[in-house]
Amino acid sequence: MIHIGATFVLCGEGNHLRVIVSNPDPQTGQVLVCNVTDAARHPDCACVFTSSDHPRITKPSAIAVNRLTELPSSGFQTALLRNQIVFREDCSEAMLEKIVKFLLDHDDVSPKHKRY
Repeated sequence: MIHIGATFVLCGEGNHLRVIVSNPDPQTGQVLVCNVTDAARHPDCACVFTSSDHPRITKPSAIAVNRLTELPSSGFQTALLRNQIVFREDCSEAMLEKIVKFLLDHDDVSPKHKRY
């Protein structure tokens, strides 16, 4: 369930696709998650996807660097059982590589997040 490239959406919070982009941190158990959102809101973003990149992407979409978050890997099962999240299709290797490269190269991504 929890692995790099897994995707999910929050129930009741719109349709923003979220991608797990790291393994759990060995010390904290947290994973790094990025948000895929409307590219029109992030016109300068160099990491853009189209509907051909993932079945859940329906319009030009981008990675929102300001929405990177760390989540406890132990919380996903509880969130799933409480119907707070729904897992979707995994992203492709190409999509995952594009996201990771973008995050590592982006100046606004904190060193802490780059260590994931």
